[in-house]
Amino acid sequence: MPDQFPHHTPYTGPLPITVDGFLAGHPDRRLVVRPIKDAPPGHYQFGAYLISEHGWPLSLPRAGGQTEFGARLALRPQTIHRVEPGLSADGTRWA
Repeated sequence: MPDQFPHHTPYTGPLPITVDGFLAGHPDRRLVVRPIKDAPPGHYQFGAYLISEHGWPLSLPRAGGQTEFGARLALRPQTIHRVEPGLSADGTRWA
């Protein structure tokens, strides 16, 4: 990883864990849905991901949908097997 790797506090909870279990583990964890920029018609228009209690996005799980509700619904049943920050391609910022 590059020297500019953003600092993060590692997750120390149980694994695997459900998305609902992860969200219930701390009040500052949240599920975020955002529009996908430049998404062509017929492809997912929204993406859903999780934010840790420390403010960094998890690299997995992620899900997409045609609507905000659809993206949220697609993410909820997934199981988390590892908790790592989502980073940009160059590893210098949260993605």
